[in-house]
Amino acid sequence: MKIFVIRHGETDLNRAKILQSQTEDGKLNAQGVAQAHASIGALPSGLTICFSSPLTRARQTAEIVAPHFKLPIIFCDELKEKHYGSLSGKPWDEVMKIMKHNLQDTNVKADLTKYGGESVQDVNDRLTKFYTMLRQDYSQEVPLIVAHDGIILLMHLLLKGRELAEVANASVHEFEI
Repeated sequence: MKIFVIRHGETDLNRAKILQSQTEDGKLNAQGVAQAHASIGALPSGLTICFSSPLTRARQTAEIVAPHFKLPIIFCDELKEKHYGSLSGKPWDEVMKIMKHNLQDTNVKADLTKYGGESVQDVNDRLTKFYTMLRQDYSQEVPLIVAHDGIILLMHLLLKGRELAEVANASVHEFEI
C-alpha cells in the first residue's frame, strides 16, 4: 500500500529553533501557510483520504491541503509528534547541552524516557498500530498523511532503511507499507 506523507508547515517555534513536541503546539506562521499551499503541487492526483496528527500545526496543514483534493480528514493520535518530555519547549542548543549530543543527529533513535518522553519503541508501536489500521480498514484508499519531523524520520528508518538528518517543513514523502 502506497502512502504519501507531508510534514506540517513552519511555525514560529520551528523558526526560533525551539523543540516542539506534543505539549508545545505552535500554529502555522505565514511562511508555514504558504508552504502548505505550495506542497499541493508536489502531491499526486488520486488521493482519497487524509489522516492527520491532531496537533495544531499538522491539523492546520491538513485543513489547507485536504480540501484541494476534496479529502475527508481523520485525526489520529498515533501520528502525534514524539513526546520529548521535559525537553519540550527548550531551544535546540539547550537540548544539546542537556543531552550532551546533537538531538537532531540522533533524533530518530533517541530514548527520551529519562526526560519523561517516549522511547523509540513507544513511537514505533504507535506507527505499527496506525499501519495495521490502514491495511485492515483502508486498503483500497490512497492516503495522504500529515505528520511531524520525528514521525517522518522514523518512517524513513523503518520503511526505507535510511536515516535522514532532518525533514523540511511541508516536504512530501512517499512510502510503501
